[in-house]
Amino acid sequence: MLTSTVKASQCARCGRILRSKKAMEDGMGRVCKSKAAVEKAKSEEK
Repeated sequence: MLTSTVKASQCARCGRILRSKKAMEDGMGRVCKSKAAVEKAKSEEK
């Protein structure tokens, strides 16, 4: 029997299930976090 001790939550940007502790702390996965940073930088340029 396989059990998981990690609580799952959802990414604030795409809604996917987050599994890593770091992603849960950040509220989004690493890919979405990178994309959000690029979008933020682009919006600050204008």
